[in-house]
Amino acid sequence: MFGPSNVTNQHFQSYGVTPALNWKIGAGWEIRAQANFGRSYSEIHEDTVNSAAASLALAGTSIATALNPYDLAATNPAVLAAIENFENHSIGVQELAEGRIVADGRLFALPGGDIRIAVGGEYHYADLRQTMISAARGTTTGGTRSFSDRDVKSVFAELVVPLFGTGNGTAGLRSLILSGSVRHDEYSDVGGTTNPKIGVTWAPFDGLTVRGNWGTSFHAPGLESLNETSNQVQVIPFSPYRRADSSPLDLLRPTILLAGGNANLKPETATTWSVGFDLKPLQVPGLRLSATYYKTDFRNSIGLLSAATLFTDPNYAPFYTINPTLAQARAAAGSYPIVGVPNLALLYVGTSPYLLADARLQNFGGIRLDGIDFHASFTRQVGGTAAVFADVAGTWTLDRKFATSAGGPWTDTLKNGTNHLSFAASAGAKVGGLTGRVTYNYRGGYPILGLINQDYVKSLQITDLYVGYELPARGPLANTTLTLNVQNLFDANPPYANVAGNSLAAVGGATLGRLFLLGIRKTL
Repeated sequence: MFGPSNVTNQHFQSYGVTPALNWKIGAGWEIRAQANFGRSYSEIHEDTVNSAAASLALAGTSIATALNPYDLAATNPAVLAAIENFENHSIGVQELAEGRIVADGRLFALPGGDIRIAVGGEYHYADLRQTMISAARGTTTGGTRSFSDRDVKSVFAELVVPLFGTGNGTAGLRSLILSGSVRHDEYSDVGGTTNPKIGVTWAPFDGLTVRGNWGTSFHAPGLESLNETSNQVQVIPFSPYRRADSSPLDLLRPTILLAGGNANLKPETATTWSVGFDLKPLQVPGLRLSATYYKTDFRNSIGLLSAATLFTDPNYAPFYTINPTLAQARAAAGSYPIVGVPNLALLYVGTSPYLLADARLQNFGGIRLDGIDFHASFTRQVGGTAAVFADVAGTWTLDRKFATSAGGPWTDTLKNGTNHLSFAASAGAKVGGLTGRVTYNYRGGYPILGLINQDYVKSLQITDLYVGYELPARGPLANTTLTLNVQNLFDANPPYANVAGNSLAAVGGATLGRLFLLGIRKTL
């Protein structure tokens, strides 16, 4: 009725200030204090239709009140205006206040070096105010409003013990350093958690360091992830997400999606260990090589359903229903506003929905993964004012298993929806105040199951360009750099996946096309 598209206007602004203080108190001790204060404001006006007015018009019995979908010219313009004059108006305000103080210094000396300790504390406060008004454009009253906040009090300590070093190192044992740390966080809403970490660093000879560590971690869901103020029931008039054995006619049946935050989210935790090395060959100055094997076990991991593997990964089965009844749809929708249809009952007139899916953030049972991170860099001075450099860093995933519940079943996502290799390689030069760098970003392809006429998603390959020029000036323009970033230099397209709208969530990467960013950076 109103054309092929609508308009969404968005506005965002933020500010922050981060003061810091370093105080050397003598005897090798230092106190560091830092604070952070910030505020952000976002506002969105999303054009949509007035479902209540549409329902009245569809049930109208006179020319003055009825909507004639077969002849819009025969419909009263006032009826169309009442349906079209509607928007979802959302406002979000986030505030942040943090403070941190750390004292560190030497306890006493060993032959291998000084035993050092650091102790500190943190305080973190954040709040979120959200307003959602679904009404005629310009309406500022009514709607749904919410306020949520969280504070976190933390204490931590770290101890470093050099058993061998410059004072007592020998061949094969130039250095051996043990470290241990512990951190306790007390959340106002999800309780307390204590997480330790231990590490060892060994240098058998000059230029080579071998390291390893083990630890646990804790991550609480963000306030925006828990907030359901902006949640919606989104109705798609067709079904782009279908099982491979579905009827071709199922494409013409509606899909119901629950979208937004999830107040039932729990914190995610992880246990991680790694071992790796850093090599600086003395025979090749400027070359650095490193590699790290890591293994991580996430529990209660937070994530979204994957459109590409929705029906081929059994872990997603609890989060969707094929051929849902009206009672099931209403129970899932609850009091969330419905977008795309006046009411759910209309979806069951002459047909019925094919799919009902909970597309909100979810806690899954866990993710078990291991892999190898790698990094190589090289820098060489050329003359007195020039240098060339190259760098490559990435990861090779060896194994990645995913489960909805802690007891499984565990599925191998490398066989369905996850790639092995991702890396970024760059090369450039610096001549005087001019710096240039080209970066090649690669995200490997992967096998995919359940897509129609497709069993593999190709790689994502994006090239970026950076140019910076430091002004040779004094006074107010001293230490000023002009920058140019060209993201996706060759305007490459993302790889295709045969899911709804070529879902970039299924591809694992996205691009806006070629994007130019001009900037100015001033160091005081």
